Amino acid sequence: MKKRAIITIILTFALTIFTTNAYAANLTLTSGGNPTVTGTIAGTPASTDTATGNTITATLAFGDVSLRNPNPRVTIVMPIRISTDSSYTIKAQATVISATSGVQAADIGFGVGNFRAQQPGSFFLAANAVSGVVITNPFSADPSLATNNSDGQPQFLSTINNVSTITGTQLFTGVTTALFGFVGFNATSILGDLTFVIVPQFFTPTPSFSVTLTITIS
Repeated sequence: MKKRAIITIILTFALTIFTTNAYAANLTLTSGGNPTVTGTIAGTPASTDTATGNTITATLAFGDVSLRNPNPRVTIVMPIRISTDSSYTIKAQATVISATSGVQAADIGFGVGNFRAQQPGSFFLAANAVSGVVITNPFSADPSLATNNSDGQPQFLSTINNVSTITGTQLFTGVTTALFGFVGFNATSILGDLTFVIVPQFFTPTPSFSVTLTITIS
């Protein structure tokens, strides 16, 4: 009888340890590659995104967006990479734009989309990892497709003005991407694009106008 009691205690203890670890969520948010920039003029600094822990700090360099820029639009596409073993939420917070630039947050179109598997056809990626993404209104519109009105002003459906400078604003939610707990691998990750657009116009000429965003996962 004594021997049976000892075995029961050991098995119960082992089961408790396994259960606690099994339900600890593992979420990763990293850069999905260098931002792609079009429409800037020569001398514009590179746009950058730096991941620390599960936070990405992105500096978006639009360059001179006054009429000295002859291009119809400046577009920055920043890919992000997500791998999780549970549901998640992506949020963003913007910095306050300096009034000296003449640019307002509502002048910068912003949208989220183009979700895809980092490694298409991966056996280790959940079947609904991409289809399970739900973009929060109004960020589903692609600002690069916005049309201009008769005054040449772009009619963005969402802008940086929709992103709080005080706290994180929800951009989208998603479901588990990684099967079998293999979080952080290309085979268990999805990519999504954050797209930013500004139309050069009567802004204050400046060597480089930029915006900083902080993106988090929880």
